[in-house]
Amino acid sequence: MTKRLSKALRGKRRWLGVTIDNRYKNRNDLEIVLEATGTTLNLSKKLRLMDFVGSDNYVGVSQFESESLGVAIMQVSLEDIALVREHLNQELIAKEIGISTITTSGKIRLVRERLSLKKKV
Repeated sequence: MTKRLSKALRGKRRWLGVTIDNRYKNRNDLEIVLEATGTTLNLSKKLRLMDFVGSDNYVGVSQFESESLGVAIMQVSLEDIALVREHLNQELIAKEIGISTITTSGKIRLVRERLSLKKKV
């Protein structure tokens, strides 16, 4: 049995909460765009989609109730987080791919709370 890496030696990551527009009907649609975005930005690790709630099922953060938006949570490596946020917050990119950042944290629990999502069982 191999030894487990200590917390200090494991890769550092951040959790990024994003809004997604109604063109993303399922996880696979969004994963394709995230893979292309990671390739475009030449990230050290690929973006990993953790939670996905489409616009049909999302009833959460009050500031988005007027629009039909869904939400998603991505895992991003610490060294790439600034680049990813900067890229996704550009107005032209946000309209083109339909993804906009809301919040980020080192703890997925906090991002889920901010997006009013329940923990997956």
